[in-house]
Amino acid sequence: STAQELPLGLLEVAPNDFLIHGTSWARTGNFTSSILRLRNERLQWAKGFSICEDFTNVGFFAGIAQRDSSIYTIGSSRNTSCGSPDIDFNIVKLNFQGLVQSQVSFIPSNGPGTEGMFFLQPHNKIFYYGGFSTVAPCGGGNLQRPGLGTFDANLQSRRWWTYEGV
Repeated sequence: STAQELPLGLLEVAPNDFLIHGTSWARTGNFTSSILRLRNERLQWAKGFSICEDFTNVGFFAGIAQRDSSIYTIGSSRNTSCGSPDIDFNIVKLNFQGLVQSQVSFIPSNGPGTEGMFFLQPHNKIFYYGGFSTVAPCGGGNLQRPGLGTFDANLQSRRWWTYEGV
């Protein structure tokens, strides 16, 4: 009753074993993202995150993937102040009990940040994600370039490529 639900995602990791993620926006302006594990029609655990400690930021989880015994969640945060290119990319790695194994955030090198992200299926121990790199955070004519990024299972080797055009 006090929050607005933002887009949700669902991942089946085993028969009758689902991971559900989404972001709620409290009336205070704080965004909290959560991951729930629904196993055999019972809620096994729920984990909540606030990927932006500052209430002036907007944060959300955009995708979820599973590899071996780990869960990876992708999202972004951005400062809502005009002129601040504070848009970064977040990865949270959990185990199947919902415990955080590692977390990292970074700003792609050839753009202030990424929005509209989504996951591609992990392949050869590399995770792929897509989105848009925003060239200008404020003002008219903001150009968003489609891009593709990768990171490995240890949240290292993070790379981002942008492509010209809209």
